[in-house]
Amino acid sequence: DLLEPYGLEVSQRRAERIFRQVYEGKEKFGIKSPETKEFISYMMHKFCEMNQEKGMVTQIHYGAVRNANEHLLRNWGVDVGGDVAAENVNIVENLKPLLSRFFSGKSDSQAHLVLYPMNQIFTHTNLALERAFPNVHSGFPWWHNDAPYVMEHYLLHMAGSCLLTSSAGPVGDGRKILSEGSRFEVFDRIICKAVGKLISTGQISYDGGVRAVKKLMYENQVRFFNLKEVLGR
Repeated sequence: DLLEPYGLEVSQRRAERIFRQVYEGKEKFGIKSPETKEFISYMMHKFCEMNQEKGMVTQIHYGAVRNANEHLLRNWGVDVGGDVAAENVNIVENLKPLLSRFFSGKSDSQAHLVLYPMNQIFTHTNLALERAFPNVHSGFPWWHNDAPYVMEHYLLHMAGSCLLTSSAGPVGDGRKILSEGSRFEVFDRIICKAVGKLISTGQISYDGGVRAVKKLMYENQVRFFNLKEVLGR
């Protein structure tokens, strides 16, 4: 959820010590304890390191407050609709060491990071991070991922605040496998609608709009997710 600082730089020795204390039953650390934050931070850095070695993209979804409805939690358990989106995530401070280490653009070997906020109010923060860190990209507000209004608003916001063609494009997951086609068709239509608005108001040229659509629908995904070898081009 990144409601806590989970981007801290922590040594392997320190992480191993925390792990052993818990594994051997010597300590029990609460979810918000300094030790828990340190261990999660170490693992976050480790995951980014492994992704970079394999040329894989790191994707982070942040800002969820789990089980806000305690009545639902007590009577029916988790994952029944009792979660809400947070409004107080200090994503910059909580991830800054991680972003500086892996996604600063200091070398061509660095991988890419896509940040998906649960709440669309963090769109501007995401776009600011995108400007500051070349290998960071802003993803659609995750809980509104297939809402046409939010998708269009996000694209126009990006065009006005950052660079429209820096988006990683549409995303999906295995839980929506039966609706992948329709979801991506909606996304493609919204892209064309948003770009069409920019062309009709004279903000970009027709040729510039065509190039933007190509990047958003295809070229960015090939580049960010290292699909050139898979696609044979």
